[in-house]
Amino acid sequence: MFQNTFGLNASNTGNQHSSSNMSPSGSDWTQNNGILVEITGWTNADEKDLSSFIHRKTKINIRIIQADRKTGILKASVKTDGDANTLSKCNGIRFAGNILRVKVLSSPGTTLAAGGNSTVALIKSALSSRYDSTSRLLNLDGIRNDVNPELRGVLSNSQTASKFFLAMLKIALQEQYKIDSLNLSNNNLGNNSRDLIEMAASLPDLQNLALSNNNITKLDALEKLKNKLPRLRELWITGNPVDNPTSTGEIIKFFPRLTILNGLPVRDESKLTKLLSFPIPNQSSFFESSDLQRVSIEFTTTYLRLWDHDRTSLISLFSPESQFSYHFDTTHIVDAPIASIDSKVPRMPHSVASSWGSYISNSRNLMRVSGLRPRMSKVFKGGEQIIQAFRSLPGTKHELEENPQNYSIEVVSVPTLNAMQILIHGGFKEVSPPVATGKDSNSRQGNRFGAPSASSRTSLETRSFDRSLMVIAGPNGSYIVASDMLLLKPFSGLGAWCPKFSLDPIPSFSSPSNEQVATNAVDPISIPSDIAANLNITQQQLLCKIMTETNLVLQYSLLLCEQSNWDYGTALMNFQNSRSQIPREAFHS
Repeated sequence: MFQNTFGLNASNTGNQHSSSNMSPSGSDWTQNNGILVEITGWTNADEKDLSSFIHRKTKINIRIIQADRKTGILKASVKTDGDANTLSKCNGIRFAGNILRVKVLSSPGTTLAAGGNSTVALIKSALSSRYDSTSRLLNLDGIRNDVNPELRGVLSNSQTASKFFLAMLKIALQEQYKIDSLNLSNNNLGNNSRDLIEMAASLPDLQNLALSNNNITKLDALEKLKNKLPRLRELWITGNPVDNPTSTGEIIKFFPRLTILNGLPVRDESKLTKLLSFPIPNQSSFFESSDLQRVSIEFTTTYLRLWDHDRTSLISLFSPESQFSYHFDTTHIVDAPIASIDSKVPRMPHSVASSWGSYISNSRNLMRVSGLRPRMSKVFKGGEQIIQAFRSLPGTKHELEENPQNYSIEVVSVPTLNAMQILIHGGFKEVSPPVATGKDSNSRQGNRFGAPSASSRTSLETRSFDRSLMVIAGPNGSYIVASDMLLLKPFSGLGAWCPKFSLDPIPSFSSPSNEQVATNAVDPISIPSDIAANLNITQQQLLCKIMTETNLVLQYSLLLCEQSNWDYGTALMNFQNSRSQIPREAFHS
């Protein structure tokens, strides 16, 4: 079935080019010793301290080649392109009182790309002829024997071929190709686990992989992929010496979700999915009650709207005992954003001074500010001080009203204070520099409220934040903000509360691409507007989940939820206990 669907043994087609052979070459260092990196900003400590610090932050071992304290340049190497990419995330973090600068000097992807526009055009041409957007399959089967003479010239050398595969994946991701299945069969990959590791680093969510007829003789080549492809459900290794009955059990252990090996089932996928599914529904927000949900959402939306457009009007919410403080934290190494408010914004700052200048003087980071007096000097108390502090921060734009799914809100009651605690996580854009407060705008950063000088004024960026508000009920239905604590970080995406992927299966290598495969999947459920109007968001989500899991029609699902007091566990228990008594017409046919 695999051969019929994806042409494992069929001749491949490609675009014809008439130019001469080209064989881009990378640096000798990259080919023989790994990826070369350059690090500066380390001279306040010794090389061993730097190596230990990097390993502690990234779990990567660097091999120091040359360290020159006069120039401040340290050159080192890492094993793979993926390690270099991870190490580059250390750029801009603090080490021994200074700012680290990390520059990747050579890598397979960048070296090949240096071959010029013709090389990039060659890669894009190969991608367009070998990518199926419907099945999300990148079919590189037998690409070494492609009819395109330029492509054959690049792939005739094993070193340039390795770079080409990685560069192709890199460009595919840059061009936003969605790749769920990858066919690397018939390419004589051998036991070069580095190529496979780089592939896994580029496509960690890959679900189907074909490596047939690649002269893979050692189990170790596949073991290197252990824990690197957590979603892999289908693997083909036919035609390789490693494919034998004695190794099957070990291969299955390498991939926790593997259900199909060489077209044969090796695990029960339905049981496996149930076993590996988190038992609690994944949701971005939590509200202790529906009343708190209504009140807190209304309050938070208004608060952030005024924060963005008219901060001085918030003064009425603060009493003489109210407190506000903030701090920024650049020490966290963040992954590439899963979703971004603005994809053009750099992920990591160039320096603390240029990126966080507006926040430095009053940042209350207790890991860096010691002593009671300095710490308390960075707590703003009373409406006047708080508003001055607000005005010393850049203007912002939140998207809570336009894109509420980009935020996570947790709300609990505090009965002893007749209050609610609101925790909100998300991101915002900086849209304008701080507002002058009437004091010398060129004052030094030691000034508590003065705007930063021109030399230290921050660039406007997109940032992540966590904000904690303690809101007390005031007289006549009013609110008092007793405490407002704000934590700012480099923008890190929404992965903490937005699931990176669903567990729904995708078409496998074994499924015919030219036929409609029948499944038991339920069409997306929509709730009629007249019913949805009487339910909050949490109740709507629960109702859809109950309809999906019980196969009950809307009327009976709604009745089950209401009788179970909108509790998911109780609803399932009641359904199981009364299933034999439920009439046939209560179920979808």
